[in-house]
Amino acid sequence: MEHRMNYLKASAPSLITVALICLPLSGTNAAYADIIYVPGDYPSIQVAIDVADPGDEVVVAPDQYYENINLSGKAITVRSTDPTDPAVVVSTIIHSSGRGSVVICHSGEGPDTVLSGFVITGGSAGKGGGMFIFESSPTVSYCTFADNSTSSYGGGMQTESSDATILNCTFADNESGFRGGGLSIFGGSPTLTDCAFLGNSASGWGGGICSAGGHATITRCEFIGNSAGDQAGALHTSSADLILTDCTFKNNSAATGGAMYYLYGSPIVTGCAFVANTADVQGGGIYSQYGAGPALSKTVLCGNAPDQIFGAYLDEGENLIAPYAPPGAPAYADSCPADVNDDGFVDIDDIFNVLAQWGPCE
Repeated sequence: MEHRMNYLKASAPSLITVALICLPLSGTNAAYADIIYVPGDYPSIQVAIDVADPGDEVVVAPDQYYENINLSGKAITVRSTDPTDPAVVVSTIIHSSGRGSVVICHSGEGPDTVLSGFVITGGSAGKGGGMFIFESSPTVSYCTFADNSTSSYGGGMQTESSDATILNCTFADNESGFRGGGLSIFGGSPTLTDCAFLGNSASGWGGGICSAGGHATITRCEFIGNSAGDQAGALHTSSADLILTDCTFKNNSAATGGAMYYLYGSPIVTGCAFVANTADVQGGGIYSQYGAGPALSKTVLCGNAPDQIFGAYLDEGENLIAPYAPPGAPAYADSCPADVNDDGFVDIDDIFNVLAQWGPCE
């Protein structure tokens, strides 16, 4: 008996250790990420977010969800059933019915907080009608921000002190009473890739985007049919070190700076096309005020009115800045739609060609 007791005493620490290891780790699902279905498991997206643990996915079935959501600082993914399928995205709608920002992200979220595959609409707020991001850096992908509004900054989205990653998103028909019809950026280093800004408007600056300060990177984005009552139909940049690569600006309009308005800072513009944009006063393609101007390389400004670029800029080479595209110019044939006979000039011959084709289209 005495030998048995001595054995148990000697073995006690090991037994306790084994017992602790075998106990369930209450309060965490770190090793076992769950998928939470809406409305299968919970009736609303916000309730599903509230119960989610880090690493979980909230998967939302196609429907209209009339609510505002807050990502609550959680490293989770909130997505539609298939974010890469446009038919699914257009059928999975979060609508705030004009009651503030549709989505709020202001609790220090990082890139592991993901929002993907939704139409974000019906938002109306002082900042960020569709989505408001403050001192947080989530990943937002395959979302459409449409028909949202703000009285001041960011009809579709407002980012402040954010390094958000925004991928394959569309900003369409959003409105701002001041700056940034589609998107307003204040500081930070957000990244936008493969996004489209279509038909957004601002009463003041930046129908598509208004960027103040910071180091935004914008790559392979389209800006088409945006407008501003004052400056920059598509993109307004002030005191910002913006990097703009392989972007297209077409049919945007403003009082000054039909496509882009530059005010201080050091933007770098590479491989972009500014085509058929219009300004009421000056700078049909780009209006450059103060500072050394944007650094342009491999960039086309063509067919803008009343001029291609007004003010200073840095010519880094291989730019085409002209009222027409000369013969053999690469991939900019539609840059000058008035050049009907494609001879590199807009002249009386183009008018004769149009007259010869006069009549109903078959």
